[in-house]
Amino acid sequence: MHLLKILINILAGIFYILGIITTIIAVYDLYEKWLEKINKLRRKKAIINDEYFIAHIIHLGGDFSTTYSLQVFSNEEGGYYFNPPKEFINISFNRGGDFMVITMPDIVQRSGFVIDSIGDNYDNLGKSKYPDICHLPINSLKNEYFVKFIKLKHKTV
Repeated sequence: MHLLKILINILAGIFYILGIITTIIAVYDLYEKWLEKINKLRRKKAIINDEYFIAHIIHLGGDFSTTYSLQVFSNEEGGYYFNPPKEFINISFNRGGDFMVITMPDIVQRSGFVIDSIGDNYDNLGKSKYPDICHLPINSLKNEYFVKFIKLKHKTV
């Protein structure tokens, strides 16, 4: 009987120690994820220090298709690509399937960027009506667009 109490106390102590160890591991894992998220935000802020950047979107498949290719780069004269591009541009589709909707994530908006111009080739860009959203029509099986984002001078992070 006395030996059984000792074994139970030993097992309880072992489980208590294992509980502490797994809690420490879980807290450390959360800390690493938080630190990774902070570093990722810092990298994004460093990347979008340019005065403008350009999104090149190629949509394939016509109406109701959500297949597209996206490239986001700093400038047309040999800049650098933003990787992954989906973290700098949001693309969605309307319910009718005949428009792509382009918006910006919070980090891009807080950095002072607005949608400046839109066009089907880079040499033919027209001014955007709205600074925070644009609707791109899906006219054919292959639709190609360039969207230029500029930084406003009065906004800062």
